[in-house]
Parts: sequence; C-alpha cells; structure tokens
Amino acid sequence: MLHSKDRKGVDVTASPQPDYEEIVRDPSAWFDRPDQVVAASGLTEAQKIEVLRAWELDARQLMNATEENMPGGEESKLDSVLDSLKRLGLGPSEPAGPSKVGL
Repeated sequence: MLHSKDRKGVDVTASPQPDYEEIVRDPSAWFDRPDQVVAASGLTEAQKIEVLRAWELDARQLMNATEENMPGGEESKLDSVLDSLKRLGLGPSEPAGPSKVGL
C-alpha cells in the first residue's frame, strides 16, 4: 500500500494512485520505510527494485553530503534499503566507477 507523507497530507490510498515516475523520483515521499516498497501490492517486482535502487542512490548521496558537512536534515535509510533489496534477492548496486556515492 502506498502512503503519502507529502506536505499536503494527501493519503494516496484514498485518492488516485500516483504516477509511477513520481514514486521513482522521490520514494520517501510515498513510503515511510523501504520495507513498505517490498510489501506494496500495486507495484511489480521490477518496479519495486527500481524504486529501491532510486532510494539507495538517494541514501548514498545523503551520506556523501553528510561526510562533506552538508547534512540533508534527514537520516539515511541505506541499511533499510539494502535489507529490502536483499529480501528481493538482490544486493547493493555495483559501483560504476570511482565515485564516493558508489553508483
């Protein structure tokens, strides 16, 4: 089940479902925790993986910013994202090159 915690307080369970691209663009706006993505009945397994990979990238970027003394004001959920990916039989993204983010 999708859950919105956006500034407008819109509960997407009671309104039309958000566009899938919106969810991928900002997973934390639609889910409180990464394990909710795994449990979401409205997403295919491939979509769940894409949402979690987007959340993984966001979490890595947040950690990188924090290391450079630019905190984002929120806690990184990288461990929870990686646990959720593991539940889907996947591991962390493979590094694409020499990047602090690792993606």
